[in-house]
Amino acid sequence: MFAWTPLPFQVSQARPSFVTWSMLLSRPAPCTPTLLEELLDSCFARTGDTGITRLQQQYRSLLEKSHIANMKRRLVPSTSSVNVEKEYHRAATTLHKVQDRIVESLGALTEKESMLSRAGLWPGVSPRDILNKLTLSQRSLLSESWKAVLVEYAERFTMVQRAIRISRLTKREYGAEIERELSNPGRVGWDGMSHPDWLLVELESNILVRQVQAEIASEMLAPSSGKNAVVQLNMGEGKSSVRETLIRLTAADLADRSSSLLSRRSLQIDCKLFVS
Repeated sequence: MFAWTPLPFQVSQARPSFVTWSMLLSRPAPCTPTLLEELLDSCFARTGDTGITRLQQQYRSLLEKSHIANMKRRLVPSTSSVNVEKEYHRAATTLHKVQDRIVESLGALTEKESMLSRAGLWPGVSPRDILNKLTLSQRSLLSESWKAVLVEYAERFTMVQRAIRISRLTKREYGAEIERELSNPGRVGWDGMSHPDWLLVELESNILVRQVQAEIASEMLAPSSGKNAVVQLNMGEGKSSVRETLIRLTAADLADRSSSLLSRRSLQIDCKLFVS
């Protein structure tokens, strides 16, 4: 006869058999090139040489200086100079490049992860799924680098929306509307990193917030005088379509973050226009 001692019961420490967004967003954020970097890379990629000559370096430097000067001037194109089809193609191509990098960073990278993805245990990474991470209830999952990438993605989205709006306003009777669109390059006087809720409003409402609207909304929420203030928004400057929505979202964020409109529901945007 022999004595038998049962082994102590051990709880398995295996990882869960599903993948969450918090796991995916713990990965490094992808690097998204600027428009100037894409232009320069495409120019010098055609040479076929492994190195860049001194002349090419000088040309690149001049292009960068020209780009900076142009951004400072913020020239507004006229209706006669805008190429609607080219503008849409450029905006859509840039959007897809940023989207592809994000999807690649969030996708399955190993064979084990590929098996989880095929088994339906991987989160969806559609444009709507990605943009929803900028909503108030899910923004805490984002590091600063991921937030910057998703804000840029959302901004590229709004540029595609703008190009589509312009393409629908090419008839002569829409002269005033198209001039208003062309005069607004987007996010003048504010930025998406500081106001991601405003960026989501643009996406949902298919608009670009104009500078005067952003300035007045900011002044009403935080008066420069530090006291109660009265501001005026003239006719035709978006009193009903934009300002109230911006104020409601930002005021809710300041007063009670849990009451924000965008924290209680998913983002409602038509993504089928921009994905192949």
